[in-house]
Amino acid sequence: MKSTISKLLVLTLFIGLFHNSFAKKNVLFIAIDDLKPLLNCYGYDIAKTPNIDKLASQGTLFINAYCQQALCGPSRLSIMTGRYPDVLGIYGMGGAQTKLRKRYPDIVTLPQYFIQNGYKTAYRGKLYDSRNFDDGNTDKASWNDTELVKPMPYPKPWGKPEGGYQDPDTKKNSKQAWDLVRKQGLTNNRPKRNPILKSHKARPVVECMDVPDNAYNDGRTALWGVQQLKANAAKADSDPFFLAIGFSKPHLPFVAPKKYWDMYNRESMPVPSYKYDPKNISSISHNDYVEGRVYYGVPGEGDISDEKHQELMHGYLACVSYIDAQIGMLLSTLKETGLDKNTIVIMWGDHGFHTGDHGIWGKHSNWEQSVRAPLIISSPELKSNVSHSLVEFVDIYPTTCDLAGLDIPSALDGKSLAPVMKNPATQLREYAASLYPRAKEEKPYMGFTIRDERYRYIAWYPVKNESEVGYEIIAEPIAYELYDYEADYNETENLSGKSEYKDVEKKMHQLIKEHIDYTQNNKLSKGK
Repeated sequence: MKSTISKLLVLTLFIGLFHNSFAKKNVLFIAIDDLKPLLNCYGYDIAKTPNIDKLASQGTLFINAYCQQALCGPSRLSIMTGRYPDVLGIYGMGGAQTKLRKRYPDIVTLPQYFIQNGYKTAYRGKLYDSRNFDDGNTDKASWNDTELVKPMPYPKPWGKPEGGYQDPDTKKNSKQAWDLVRKQGLTNNRPKRNPILKSHKARPVVECMDVPDNAYNDGRTALWGVQQLKANAAKADSDPFFLAIGFSKPHLPFVAPKKYWDMYNRESMPVPSYKYDPKNISSISHNDYVEGRVYYGVPGEGDISDEKHQELMHGYLACVSYIDAQIGMLLSTLKETGLDKNTIVIMWGDHGFHTGDHGIWGKHSNWEQSVRAPLIISSPELKSNVSHSLVEFVDIYPTTCDLAGLDIPSALDGKSLAPVMKNPATQLREYAASLYPRAKEEKPYMGFTIRDERYRYIAWYPVKNESEVGYEIIAEPIAYELYDYEADYNETENLSGKSEYKDVEKKMHQLIKEHIDYTQNNKLSKGK
């Protein structure tokens, strides 16, 4: 009898191991808008981010991860296709040439590839920028779960936010102002619409209301994610899932429930140590559009006071802690349902964000604070690590496939980070590449930048705008930038042209040419 029981136990264990070894891993894919590495796990101890810190302690924290363009639409398309923006030729949102499916109807996105491999895929929140698709934020080809949990209603008495706000006066002002903007056809005309919105006090830069988390969209998105995880838990083995959750904060305006504001003391908020453009830069490098200045309460021009900087930093960190709490709900649900044992978790910010440095509250640059962003990846079979290796966001696509046990498509620009997760000292890249376009005096330029372990190099090329291929380089660069982060982390001075950096600049120039040659030679033609 004992022998029979022992054999049954061994057989049961074998079946369990056999089943687990072949069960497909699930994916929880978390995107966060405008999140820079101002997180406790990244060494910024002011931030209250216990849930993100916990995720970092379970996975690999990539210290030096870089987006490929510091603008949400192109960055997200690059991540979701595994291609560089200059390979796609898409650098913005809204115009006909920025529509991914019109340009490339047959391109296979990351979630779409998982569909092809037997997964159910679903999303809520911001994964793409809606302006890059004609069908809104969905990209129907990326999602196939037809049994979606219905979104919960907004809590009473607050109801649906207007323009992202819950303050009754702001909701009223916002509706009136946006109605006027739409009536005058100014929705996509930034210089004209912003004075209307500011004059109506329709978009205050901050809001602190004592409301539940799900009175704002991100809290509601997190609750939907919790429900979806629970619904999937019972059938995850037979129906593996790719669940994407997109949070909109800490994007401006800095709006979060009061309890997250109460976690911080405004008077202790830091102010930027350097509020100006780097010395010796070309006017092409100057960021004409400072996102924070188009909100009510921030001066449209001139210096931003230290007190205002502290208010904005207070709001930014309140939003970060608000999102941290929502991520905590998702991670707790993974644990409660047992899904954590077979689920890959990937958390990324779509790009960095200037929090007052160089006088900027926003992104839209090639500088360090704009292109460096957080990336944390956790896979059940791998131990926790911290890696200082240079990685790019185009690496997310092949990494997700590799960790899930899927073949990596050949037509990708990125590299799997699985070797780095196994050994954090592994170096896959000599540099990380990004870009940003500029228009000065009606002349378009493209700023290509690379970052190695110590330096950042930027070259500004005159370009021609081509509707089918994005920008075409038409001449040699007319301006250069070089920054030495060991000597000057705040980028106070452009070192290009200085004799002591001659050899460094020569090497970096060669590397940037190699990268540009790669992207120019691998541009996608329409239809692929």
